[in-house]
Amino acid sequence: WVENSIQTLQNLAAQHRSSYSYNLVAITGSNGKTICKEWLATLLNGTYHLVKSPKSFNSQIGVPLSVWAMKPNHNLGIFEAGISQPGEMKNLEAILKPSYGILTHFGEAHGANFIHEEQKLQEKLLLFKNSKTLIYRSGNWDKVIQTFIKNINPTIELIEWSTEDPTKNVFVHFNRSANETQIKLKKAAQSEPFIDIKTELTDDASLENICHCLIMAHALGMDNFALNQAIKRVKPISMR
Repeated sequence: WVENSIQTLQNLAAQHRSSYSYNLVAITGSNGKTICKEWLATLLNGTYHLVKSPKSFNSQIGVPLSVWAMKPNHNLGIFEAGISQPGEMKNLEAILKPSYGILTHFGEAHGANFIHEEQKLQEKLLLFKNSKTLIYRSGNWDKVIQTFIKNINPTIELIEWSTEDPTKNVFVHFNRSANETQIKLKKAAQSEPFIDIKTELTDDASLENICHCLIMAHALGMDNFALNQAIKRVKPISMR
């Protein structure tokens, strides 16, 4: 018998997660969490022995249940985390303690319990208060992200990518045809792309999601050749 069964489940999961020292990637945002998790796992499969959230298990109960699958034979975890009200993300961060983070598309979803969009974004960013790297797409919220996250985690590396501003950490160029897209990713200080890849994905949302995954996979050690092989396995996910 316990006073709060969900809190107890989370405490047990945090204890279980602390038994393993391998890195975790945590993914949050308004849209695209599950797709990014599945596609990143597809890209990294074979390079790492992965454990990941099943389906879209990203809630106060879903995250601890997901973490329970961590075993000694894994060497990387990929977990998604979602919130619907203030105060929830600190619980999930205490369980996951991710080294790497992806902030997917941020929008109006799940906003009913927050005072304003900035509060919701700041709550989501609490997931990365101890992370060493965060990947996100440049947009309207850049200053809020940078100011808030650097305030709570001064040493974090922010990898900001853009399709419009070549001065960002990573500049992305899409060359689309009817049934495939060529994606070139170039670092700000370099003249040649570090990733040059073709994919069957062509819609805006899918291309945004796969760019998050490509940049994270590269940060985790995959080179252009390996990613060109792995991208062939990436397919649209039904029901998302």
